[in-house]
Amino acid sequence: MQETQDLFKTISDYGKGSIPMHMPGHKRNTALLGEGLPYAADITEIAGFDDLHCMEEGGVLYRIAERAARLYGAVRAFPLVSGSTGGILSAIRALTGYGDKILVARNVHKSVYHAVELCGLSHVSILPMIDRETGIYGSILPCDVAAAFEEHPDIRAVVITSPTYEGVLSDVRAIAEIVHSHGARLIVDAAHGSHLSFFENLSTFPTEADAVVTSLHKTLPALTQTALLLVYSKDAEIGERLRREITVFETSSPSYVLLASIDRCLALMERSAAELFSDYRRRLDRFYASAASLRTLTVLAGDSPAFFGFDRGKLVILSRTMHGTALAERLRTQYGIECEMAYTDYALCMTSVCDTDESLLRLTEALGAIDCDEGECAIPERPTEGCVTVTIPERAETIAEAVRKPQEPLRVGEIARVYAWVYPPGIPLIVPGERVTEPLTRQIASLTRAGLSVRIGR
Repeated sequence: MQETQDLFKTISDYGKGSIPMHMPGHKRNTALLGEGLPYAADITEIAGFDDLHCMEEGGVLYRIAERAARLYGAVRAFPLVSGSTGGILSAIRALTGYGDKILVARNVHKSVYHAVELCGLSHVSILPMIDRETGIYGSILPCDVAAAFEEHPDIRAVVITSPTYEGVLSDVRAIAEIVHSHGARLIVDAAHGSHLSFFENLSTFPTEADAVVTSLHKTLPALTQTALLLVYSKDAEIGERLRREITVFETSSPSYVLLASIDRCLALMERSAAELFSDYRRRLDRFYASAASLRTLTVLAGDSPAFFGFDRGKLVILSRTMHGTALAERLRTQYGIECEMAYTDYALCMTSVCDTDESLLRLTEALGAIDCDEGECAIPERPTEGCVTVTIPERAETIAEAVRKPQEPLRVGEIARVYAWVYPPGIPLIVPGERVTEPLTRQIASLTRAGLSVRIGR
């Protein structure tokens, strides 16, 4: 096994004696620009540093891609510096033809629908299960995927999210068998699952899919925007189509600072994953044991019948006495803890191997204090309209058709020309081309009352 050299160190060594008569325009001139930002490592595709869009065998970026493929058991891997969004756009474009029909889980990220629009696709939606206790989207049922193919045998590709923002996993192996038996392709958005290959017995990283997109920066030690597009299909043509589409959707001037971050993250996992995740598991075990005594707050355990699997690293903290936004605000202002997301009646705290014993202890103590404060509060009724879509609206037009018409406000009975969504997580409540329903307008009002900002636009 050839050891991959540290890209950041190689760049730093290069910059010590060379005169940069090339981009970028800062020319590593820290005397003028000041210290702090990584100007010295910010280079372009100069001699000896490979080309992300045309990696040469043995080149520094090629070796990073090889390491990624090896770590994730993939046939081929493509480092991304445009986040998972660029990978999703590339994968859908590569695995469909213009005008094809595609099956998408209703809880996919907005970027999936953007790909449907750009590729002129028609789409069929499928609802995940819904956890009755929390209203959180659960897993996609394989039988529902099979039923969709029975009704729409011309589906050419399927896109699901596993794990979800809240950490819910689907049975990708069973779904892949169904998809492939119909001659279609499976794309999995595993943006929140880059750590799963190294964590506990969660061997449910979706290696049975044809293409998987995962964000290193979300759950592993890497800079924001770093991601991977992993190819598991043994069809060499698919790998080449994916490579080509990445050149369409990713910048032609990739950041070497971000690429160096990918390199360092993967090297750390290759060298120390076992030790790091053993300590991480111990911290989580301690946190969940302490959280078991909470009364008005509950940390989701992941044992819902709606969940095929669950990532314990996602701390979904439910409250019976306040909205999730209020819980997140208290954690921020009183205890200096910034949550990843707040929704109707829960706040989400994301963890990783870089969390320390101290950080998890502070969260434990903060939740204990809030729980005591709220112990005598009356338990309010749950909102009449939950935070997820429970029925799929009628589709009257394709997304591409709908967005080519003037934007109009959402009115019951009319066709939506815009998206409505809360970010995070960026999952649309309604998609252009669908008919607006009264339950949707009530849902938007319920989310607004809970302190969430519903965004409406394209």
